[in-house]
Amino acid sequence: MALKELWWQKYRPKTLDTYIFQNDAQEKVVRKFIEEGSFPSLLFWGLRGSGKTTLARILINSIIPKEDQGHDVLEINGSSSRGIDVMRNEVKAHISSLPMGDFKVVFVDEADGLSSDAQAMLRGLMEKYDHNARFIFTCNYVKKLSDELRSRFDEYKFSKLSTKDFIKYGAEILLNEGVSLDTKEERETLKSYADLFKNDLRKFVTSLQTSAIDGKLIPGRIHDDVMEYGISLLELLNKNDWMGARELVAENLPEEDLPEVYQFLYSYLHEIEKFKDVNKWNKGIVIISDYLYRHSMHLDAEINFAGCMIKLSEV
Repeated sequence: MALKELWWQKYRPKTLDTYIFQNDAQEKVVRKFIEEGSFPSLLFWGLRGSGKTTLARILINSIIPKEDQGHDVLEINGSSSRGIDVMRNEVKAHISSLPMGDFKVVFVDEADGLSSDAQAMLRGLMEKYDHNARFIFTCNYVKKLSDELRSRFDEYKFSKLSTKDFIKYGAEILLNEGVSLDTKEERETLKSYADLFKNDLRKFVTSLQTSAIDGKLIPGRIHDDVMEYGISLLELLNKNDWMGARELVAENLPEEDLPEVYQFLYSYLHEIEKFKDVNKWNKGIVIISDYLYRHSMHLDAEINFAGCMIKLSEV
């Protein structure tokens, strides 16, 4: 079976020309940063799925040469690396050394997960190394960041995009994937998805992938719970949060849906960073196959799934 590719990752914008900006003012500011080859410390906050992380990565990739990024760019996740030790051992060590280019970059995704101690230490680090480093934070809940820390950033709020932008973006994806938009019903289906998911571009693209069957856009398939939670599942697994993944599935999906979760993992295991290694992917597939087989015989399907998560985490 050919490996499936998640559309929201496949079509994630990688350049300014493919990115959907909030407005003209935001686009002008970002293009000015790139033209000047520099930017102040930035805080992108607002709705999930509105392009914060994508824009941060485009900005970094446009200014920091690829060959220098291993030395000059540090990316951490504020939810999984949230404590003061990470600030002391990783962030301080990174920004206290000389950059290959003009400055170091610290990109903190999901910064609203940082502990208060970590935020306090970051304030001091930003002040001490402002000549040497720039910070980019993204978060959904900006009020979880202290006012003292926020004062050190230029802030940009991300809100919902226009339905028109969603429809245009979705149509380009569907046509590229060979999905017909010839009929009025298909075009109305696309618009209904854009209206429903206009607060979350990622969910919108996922709904299109779920609903694209045999080259046609099928209405009424947007409530695919396994696919919806599968996206969050992959995000947790990429953070190596295997127990968080188990809890997500246990709390949101009934036991009878677990075979579909195993199938989802089989189809998208290659999207998890460590399983891009073919040898680890092979081992992971064997584990998934084994636990799917056990599912039909196990007295407690949730315990069986927890065992699968543990085994995958050990690969």
